[in-house]
Amino acid sequence: MEFNYEVWKHVFKLDPAKEISDAHLELLCESGTDAIFIGG
Repeated sequence: MEFNYEVWKHVFKLDPAKEISDAHLELLCESGTDAIFIGG
């Protein structure tokens, strides 16, 4: 799978050590963000 990150407008970073509610995760997934990075 190949991604053209040069056209991304928004990337969100999730910290796996921090909790996120299901409601907030759903909002993030439906927000139109181009990518989600997971890292501390």
